[in-house]
Amino acid sequence: ASTPKIEPERISLTTGLPETWRCVRTLKGHLGAVNAIAISPDNTTLISGSDDRQVNLWNLKTGKWLYTFSGQAEAVLSVAISPDGKQIASGSVDCKISSWQMDTKKFLHTFFYLNSPYSHNGFANSIAYSPDGAILASGAADKTIRIWGRYTGKVKRTLNGHSDAVLSVTISPNGEILASGGADKTIRLWDVKTGQQRYILTEHLGAVNT
Repeated sequence: ASTPKIEPERISLTTGLPETWRCVRTLKGHLGAVNAIAISPDNTTLISGSDDRQVNLWNLKTGKWLYTFSGQAEAVLSVAISPDGKQIASGSVDCKISSWQMDTKKFLHTFFYLNSPYSHNGFANSIAYSPDGAILASGAADKTIRIWGRYTGKVKRTLNGHSDAVLSVTISPNGEILASGGADKTIRLWDVKTGQQRYILTEHLGAVNT
């Protein structure tokens, strides 16, 4: 009996490989490290926050600089755009969270905590709008998370639980859960309406940055 001839399978290296990513545009204008970026819901603009204390507005399609929102006394660590695209906010090393009107570029307010001239007692590391845009959440080096009224700039609730700096916050698409990551190596899940801490996730061996 003769053995059948089996052709070895040939696999082309050119097919099946993932798309090669290439840089299509570089946006230049900041004079310091860029710490945070956010894209508008209509996909037309981008904002960036930098160590140069500025928040820059860019045309996402052309890469051109459009405007600079100034006012922070120190490096900008976090930026966010409201879901309706009408408001932007930034958190800074100066412990303040500031907001502007996107279309008019008008300064709106600083989110002051009670009678304090600051938003937090530490760096404002992370901010996030709720999906309905009604509230803004912030996490800071003072180990707290604060929930603010977007339009009033007043604090609604302070969440305590992290044993070290809060480095990141985000709100679930249904607006019910706030998640926070911290330098205490934990992720904590909170009920937005009640402020109750639901779970603590402890698998990380280092700080949770984002």
